[in-house]
Amino acid sequence: MKTQQGKQAKAADSATETGGFSIRRAGLAAAISLVLLAVTACSTSHYRKSADKDVYESIDLMQKALFGESEDFSVDTRYSKREIEEIMASEIIQDRMEDGVLNLDLEGALRVATEFSREYQNDKEALYLSALNLEGAELAFFTVFSGKSTAKIERVNDGGRPGYDAKGTINNDGTARKLFRTGGMITASLGNDLISYFTGDPKRSLINALTLNISQPLLRGAGRSIVGNSLLQAERNLIYQCRQHAFFQNQFAVGIVKDYFSLLGAKNNLRNNYTNYLRRVESRRRTEARGQFFDKPVEAQLAISAELTAKSSYIRSVTDYQRDLDNFKLKLGVPLTAGVYLDDSDLVDLDAAGLPTTAVDADKAVETAISSYLPLLNEIDRYEDRKRNVRIKANEFLPGLDFKSDASLSWDDEENYVNFDVDEVLANSRLELDLPINRWKARNEYRDLIIKFEAGIRALAKNLDDRRNAVVNGIRQLERDRNLYLNSVEAVKNATARVEEQNLRSQAGLVDQQTYIFAQDELIREQNTMTSTLVSVLSRQLDLKLNIGVLDASRKKFWLDRGIMGAEGGKTDAVEHK
Repeated sequence: MKTQQGKQAKAADSATETGGFSIRRAGLAAAISLVLLAVTACSTSHYRKSADKDVYESIDLMQKALFGESEDFSVDTRYSKREIEEIMASEIIQDRMEDGVLNLDLEGALRVATEFSREYQNDKEALYLSALNLEGAELAFFTVFSGKSTAKIERVNDGGRPGYDAKGTINNDGTARKLFRTGGMITASLGNDLISYFTGDPKRSLINALTLNISQPLLRGAGRSIVGNSLLQAERNLIYQCRQHAFFQNQFAVGIVKDYFSLLGAKNNLRNNYTNYLRRVESRRRTEARGQFFDKPVEAQLAISAELTAKSSYIRSVTDYQRDLDNFKLKLGVPLTAGVYLDDSDLVDLDAAGLPTTAVDADKAVETAISSYLPLLNEIDRYEDRKRNVRIKANEFLPGLDFKSDASLSWDDEENYVNFDVDEVLANSRLELDLPINRWKARNEYRDLIIKFEAGIRALAKNLDDRRNAVVNGIRQLERDRNLYLNSVEAVKNATARVEEQNLRSQAGLVDQQTYIFAQDELIREQNTMTSTLVSVLSRQLDLKLNIGVLDASRKKFWLDRGIMGAEGGKTDAVEHK
């Protein structure tokens, strides 16, 4: 009796110990889960910083490889360091209602644009995402570790015995996976299952299992050029985006410069129109003072009509300038409510710099464009991508022949994960053959790629023709606008002399009102034309250098460089006109 009671007590103690062990394991698993949740919540900033570090490093290395130097690149904005929940729509609305004042010269406008322009930020983010995609493609060839643990308690009936038992289980699984550039893959996993009964028949068991899987394609899907194509394409896409970003920076800076000088030209025309209006007011008053309103009513009517016309021109020029200034604010990314005032000294500097040289060899310029115009380099390389994709698609028509091997080992020793009997390892190796019987989809995709490749040949030829056309026409247009400007300078001199002559005749009372009005109209027209033509010359020069691929917007006041292909435009081209 005592023996039986002792056995029952021992069994009860064993059940209590076993159940306690399982409960502790389950509690530990739950605690680990909570800790993992907390770590995940706290580590989002870590993941973001880690992604930024890797992406910025990739961009830095790629820019140095392509251009010999890299920029201080970042996609962070003034909102980037803040919690997303803190950024309210009301704050954005208030920000666009700010009414500060900006006094800008051209260099200041470029700084503001690179900091606040939405277009500029979008292009930087496109470069970031391209580098991030490369990081993702590289991860496919890293050793990937994963693990999971599942703890549960369930009610079970054991062997038809009366009543039910409570069974606790903890399943743990850890896996390591490695993909190689040859297409081979190795997967290793270690798992254990702990089973413990809390009531009824007390028992506890632990089963460990180690498995190893190896696979290697031998025909279809084999080889570095096939398996590594996604990574290669991601690298090439980053190259394309780095070139596009560099080109965009130059193109964007050129756009700001052109808009800035257009605004200065419009403001200068506004002043000319206002000055012309004041002259017409003075002319009308002189006519009135001489009594010509009564003696020569036609002369008086002409004077009044000329004054009203000049006033209308001035009003329109004010409205047009305000419209263009608001568009410039949009491009800079500053609130439309902000006051922006532009420094006129840049237009004076442009005038003093003289005219650019037009002694450009067209054939040499086209050759330079083929090797330097970044969008064209991208198109040439994309042509090679299409050619490579046809070759890779052809690999899908090969039979699928894969070598595979598996090995596994199970044991129930809780402590020992290293010392085991190798004779207990179960292993097998095999060859799997997949004949290319049904390849209709691959056939259609292959033919589609060939059609696209041949279309790419035509597209590349057209891009080359377009580049030659842009360069040659750019040289012609620059020469034309340069000559128009020189002609306009002489026209202003002539019109100024005629107005001065008519002013003297007016003071002597000998002026013909119609002739006087015509002279004033001609002067204001030629003054405005001269300013707009000077701005047009600059625009043609910058566009030509951009189309050739020799413009460097990082240079200080690059818009004052009078050369096109390294030649310097001298002061001999400068035109004096005051």
